[in-house]
Amino acid sequence: MSRFNVTIMTDISRFYPTIYTHSIAWAIYGKSSAKSLYQQHKLKGTLADNLDKLARNAQRAQTMGLPIGPQTSRILAEIVAVGIENDIKRNVKNIELVRNVDDILIGVPTNMDPKSYFSKIIPSVKNFELDINFEKTKIMDSSFIYSGDWDVELREFKMTLSAVRQRNYIEHYFKRALQLHSENPEDNVLKYAINRSRSFMIHNNNWKYYESFLLRFSRINGSCIPGVCQILINERLAKRNLDNESISKFIHDTIEAHIESYHYEEIAWVLFLSKALRISIKRRINKKLEGIESGVCALLLMDINKRGLLDGNFNTNLWLKWLNADGFKSNMWLVAYEAPLKGWLIPKNKSYLNKGTHAGAMYSKKISFYDDSKNVRRTKIGNLWYKIEEERARYALRLFRSIGL
Repeated sequence: MSRFNVTIMTDISRFYPTIYTHSIAWAIYGKSSAKSLYQQHKLKGTLADNLDKLARNAQRAQTMGLPIGPQTSRILAEIVAVGIENDIKRNVKNIELVRNVDDILIGVPTNMDPKSYFSKIIPSVKNFELDINFEKTKIMDSSFIYSGDWDVELREFKMTLSAVRQRNYIEHYFKRALQLHSENPEDNVLKYAINRSRSFMIHNNNWKYYESFLLRFSRINGSCIPGVCQILINERLAKRNLDNESISKFIHDTIEAHIESYHYEEIAWVLFLSKALRISIKRRINKKLEGIESGVCALLLMDINKRGLLDGNFNTNLWLKWLNADGFKSNMWLVAYEAPLKGWLIPKNKSYLNKGTHAGAMYSKKISFYDDSKNVRRTKIGNLWYKIEEERARYALRLFRSIGL
């Protein structure tokens, strides 16, 4: 885009939640061709039709939106995005654009008015029943300074190995990340800062201070939670002394903060953290999680309950209603399939798991999608750090022995 004096940066508003599943066929065959195939009863059974049907089955037959998180949703979203991009290129001859998922950067020809030129791409987005996010749309001339340099600053940060000076370095790094976050609210600065910090070799004396920033960032931005959970679990596996009291409060607060908004990804991660660190979840929180309509969260809760980490009597029977053929076609299919396989729930009628059914073909071979023995992998940098710590301890021991202590 450096060849253009003016560029336009825009994106599609609420892309994943507003994708119309029938538009998958429009992207693959073209909208008019897809509608023609439908009218001729030739669309049924095609690749596009099957993808549309599977997308709908993943969310109770809804045609609006794709589930956020699964890799399959990313693939389906990319199919639709490519369809939009191709439509734009058909309607606007010789247009030059760069697209990353739903973010689009457009070069404006010298003789064109930027607003008029931009208006030409809007019909292509509307054609797929989607909308442009005008609040994030920017017209930029060649003097525009990108705010994206924040990642360079964080990437180039060097953490000292000196135990005495390291606390100040930790404070500077995370406070600078908070400042960059406030200056770049549209970018996920905090998540990047957490992931970048995974390469830091944190001394045991400074761990609690470092850990406090991890939990603080996760409270500010939920997208930090997966990375923080992985760090904490890695460190526990490496025998690090964690602040279980603070982590327990973080787990309980996160569940309470996200349960009413149906933010199941964040809840799933802290449930996994509870399991990995063997931190019990209090009864007042458990009550809010009973019958939760998330397959992943439900399996985690049954697993945690089996390990005795849920205080009080936890009612798993509220999930029995999903143990049937309809449940296997719903967003609770994991419960319908895995809970009987693991022996955590017993369906009243197991016919949907018989041979000859989709579920039965897998069930008969004991194929599982939830391995209750798995944990996150230790990072290489974590392994290296503990080797260094062990070597330091051996050196100190040899030194003390040499001087008669």
